[in-house]
Amino acid sequence: MCGVVGVFGVEKQVDVLCDMMVAMQYRGEQSCGLFFADDVEKIYGETALGRTTELFRKVGKESLKQKKLLAGVGHLRYGTAGNRSSLENAQPMYAKMPWGEIYLAHNGDMPNFDKRKRELLEQGVVFSTDSDTELILKYIGLSKKKTPLESVLDGLMRYEGTFSLIMLMKDQEGLRLIAARDPTGNRPLALGALNGGYIIASEDSAFETIGGKALREIEPGELLVISKNGVEKHSIPQSVILKPCCCIFENIYFSFPSSNVFGMPVWRFRWLLGQKAAKKIGSRVKKEDIVAYVPDSGKFFALGFAQTLELPLKEALIRRHTADMLRSFTQSDQILRHTALRKKFSVISELVCGRRVWVCEDSIVRGNASRKITNLLKASGAKWIGILSSAPPIIGPCRKGIDFEENLIAARHIGENNAVNLEKIREEIGADFLQYLNIADLESVITELGKDHNNFCFGCFQNKDPIWNAW
Repeated sequence: MCGVVGVFGVEKQVDVLCDMMVAMQYRGEQSCGLFFADDVEKIYGETALGRTTELFRKVGKESLKQKKLLAGVGHLRYGTAGNRSSLENAQPMYAKMPWGEIYLAHNGDMPNFDKRKRELLEQGVVFSTDSDTELILKYIGLSKKKTPLESVLDGLMRYEGTFSLIMLMKDQEGLRLIAARDPTGNRPLALGALNGGYIIASEDSAFETIGGKALREIEPGELLVISKNGVEKHSIPQSVILKPCCCIFENIYFSFPSSNVFGMPVWRFRWLLGQKAAKKIGSRVKKEDIVAYVPDSGKFFALGFAQTLELPLKEALIRRHTADMLRSFTQSDQILRHTALRKKFSVISELVCGRRVWVCEDSIVRGNASRKITNLLKASGAKWIGILSSAPPIIGPCRKGIDFEENLIAARHIGENNAVNLEKIREEIGADFLQYLNIADLESVITELGKDHNNFCFGCFQNKDPIWNAW
């Protein structure tokens, strides 16, 4: 889960691209970068560790505004492969080709990265990072195709991983912005318009912040070339036929509520999951109970739950939005996650003291947040706590763009017949009641929103890879 943004031919390019990056900061907080090209194809840009504040200072944001810029690309990194604290792995990643230059911003992952990298090393290919993104650039550079665009298409075909990417490319044909999404469509990517130019982002909600218009999602297997001549559409060739396999966790947790991801309104998707939960366990809820949620991603799930049961939603849990507050899920180790959680939440004691509290969570991954929230509520006087998860138990890794590799609480409590022991999880997080939704609930909501659930990935809930079988 990274964030990528691109602009071509719009006014005030620096403000537009930077504002979209800030709007999607939650998609990556480990490193970031941006590069612009002016009308004579000179490139300006920087990368930085951490959030965008340091990047904007480092790149000289105000001085960039004085230049006549034509195109730009930006990246927000949430690392899944490679050292997360290394500036070398920050993107956009640069490559000098025989025919020109590329600045690549990539969201995705490669499950066979170590194997494919080792194959290229044995052929004498030299790597300068330990990021899977560099492999895309190597495949493009090694292509024997005749033109730069054909080389890009060939390189993307050879990359056995997920990608939603944006390239700032300079070759003999001039400056071009390329946007592409792998044939499985696992990661989102949207195209928009602004003042006669084009804007691209991982989520279309980023367009709202700069007054842009969302045009459409870039399709799985589609590559767009944006230049002074307009937009050209191409199809990425496939060595093995792959069907769409969109990551449902984008809709459950990652994406902003006002985004439309994989053809579904994110807020509505979460609201309908709340309705499913209400119908499933509503008989257990008492009229005097409190319905709360884990801010902010659990809000619309909680709204669907509470409104279906005709109960008020109480904001008993408050999230601190301070300048140094990091998203706990995206931190690279347990110590950083616990630190982020300790700083993040506060409780309105008057709302929960002496009451039964239903807490709606988007998901339970490692159990850290659930345990922390349960402890906070009990310390504030709550007499009973029920935890509801809009996602099924996560029992396996991802390796397609999410860091589901270690300390998965459900994976630690798998019993007979590969069934998850909910009672053990409930005890570990300290709740009085625990309920997950299941895959059938997710499939039902997807269908209700007019999409085919067979085109979505539920691999982390099944402990299997539905794309490459590289678990």
